Amino acid sequence: MNESIHPPSRQEIESIITLDGEPVIRNLRITQCYHDLSQAVASVIAETNVNWCTFATWASKTAGRFIRGELVAMFRDALQSDRRLAEKLDRINTLLQRVDATAGLGRVAVVRALAAPVVEVSRNITAGNVAVFAELGPLFSMMCIRFREGTVYDTGALALLLDELNLKSGPPEQGGQGLLRDAVKHFYQAKFEVQVDRRAELVLLANAQTGLHEQVRLQPAIAGSLKLPFDVALRSLFDGGPGGRYSENLRKRLGRILASEIDPVIAEVDGELNRIWRECVTRVFMTLRLPDGEIHLGKDLRPLPGRSLFPAALQFIDNHDLSGLLARYGADGSLRWQVEPLIGPIFLNGCSLFSLCFALDSRICGYWNSPFLTPSGAT
Repeated sequence: MNESIHPPSRQEIESIITLDGEPVIRNLRITQCYHDLSQAVASVIAETNVNWCTFATWASKTAGRFIRGELVAMFRDALQSDRRLAEKLDRINTLLQRVDATAGLGRVAVVRALAAPVVEVSRNITAGNVAVFAELGPLFSMMCIRFREGTVYDTGALALLLDELNLKSGPPEQGGQGLLRDAVKHFYQAKFEVQVDRRAELVLLANAQTGLHEQVRLQPAIAGSLKLPFDVALRSLFDGGPGGRYSENLRKRLGRILASEIDPVIAEVDGELNRIWRECVTRVFMTLRLPDGEIHLGKDLRPLPGRSLFPAALQFIDNHDLSGLLARYGADGSLRWQVEPLIGPIFLNGCSLFSLCFALDSRICGYWNSPFLTPSGAT
């Protein structure tokens, strides 16, 4: 193993967290810091195995697309080309024109009305990005520092580290950090494990425990981002009129039609808008970009030509705790995943997703060997 790499300090991590007025810059720095932590963890545990911080780098970079508003453009383009949505908007316009031949909902007005709920999702993603980094950044930094100090397995040193981290007992659903505590133990065991297969299993187990903790904590916010109140936004167009163009009398007349005839169609439009939104969100969240192509996590993963799906060290799982965790999330047996991309609790299957991705360590490790950011910005 090469000489260990110094991790970002707690002071550096805290300085990033406090960049409240610069969400885009903060996200880029969080992403870079995760990359640096990934390199530091690899240098003290196992350079041939991907660690959780590697995937946190990818996840933070993905979150950045929301924070920078890139999904708004994707959503707008999807709205412009969706035929099912167009048909339902035409039905609303037909009803409106019974009252006023000039009345109608154009797609530009619809997109503007939908801006507020989409911006709220960006705020939630920003908060989640910072919350996870604030909890796990200092943990991995301290873990690297203490791991560098030991040359032999020492239960006393491990106990001191766990005390120093001050992790709460209990499951993440109840605000506990028991999974993180177990993950630190398994990372520590992996550092001193000389048998390649056992070390790979310990790292995978620690990664999965860390990933599961994070996904459970973020699940309410993520599920909320997949179902937005577009119907409320659409009705606001009639309350004040698009650009103030509707008179009070016309709004009253439209109101009567809304209650009896347009409301059911608005509910259908809301369903179509949320379908399009979920497709856009899923496309971003469930795509892993690698140098040799993209991996779509909502589809069956296929091996590269001439190679097996899993690295040799993870072909067979002997670690009892790991096999139990994989079985709990449907990743046991043949280790095939069926990930449904368009359901609310996407990330409740996060452990399976992480296990799936970590099996690709031979491809992914090479990707993160170069810095995420260059002096000129994000690569």
